[in-house]
Amino acid sequence: ESLHLSRDGRHFLGITRNGAVFRTSTDTGATETLFKGRPKKTGKHVRFVDNDTRILSVVTGDRGGNRDSDTLELWNLNPVRLEKSVTVDFLVNHIATDADGRLLAVAGNDWNLRIFETAGLTVAHQFRAHDQAITAAAFHPTLPVLATGSRDLHVKVWDYRTGALLDHFLGARQEVLSVAFSPSGKLLAAGSADKTTRVWSVAGLAPGAP
Repeated sequence: ESLHLSRDGRHFLGITRNGAVFRTSTDTGATETLFKGRPKKTGKHVRFVDNDTRILSVVTGDRGGNRDSDTLELWNLNPVRLEKSVTVDFLVNHIATDADGRLLAVAGNDWNLRIFETAGLTVAHQFRAHDQAITAAAFHPTLPVLATGSRDLHVKVWDYRTGALLDHFLGARQEVLSVAFSPSGKLLAAGSADKTTRVWSVAGLAPGAP
């Protein structure tokens, strides 16, 4: 999650170990530092959100000796300024955004999946998704559906509005590291630490009314 491409493909974001975020032009290769790193902070994840007008970064800091907490930071790009930060009492293993970056899926080491509205960093939906830490998440391109992967070796597909389990896959021999839907949304792929990628058909997904 240290790199993320903008929707128009013109820039990508990166985050350094000390939490500094940079933006690089894919046309020219020119790089600018949007904001510098901070003492006692470790950069983990970064994403364009809200139609590429904002940035969401995740940093870990030693909060009073508690290393089991991360901070979500929402940055405006024009001009660059911190709009809001929220500290959570779990470690963030993975983040994913929906098509326009208005929803943020946060996969935690506490087995819970949380869907944030990026505009205010407020939790819209939350439910327990796995029996071990969640390590991967991906939104469906058109439906209110999210896929997750975990150290429990399971890949699950959810209606994130209700927490209803729509489908469930096994096969990985080690923890699931990544999940992704195809552009059509009819296929779901998962990569695991056992150095394999598995692909399933999910063409029949039918989330119900919220």
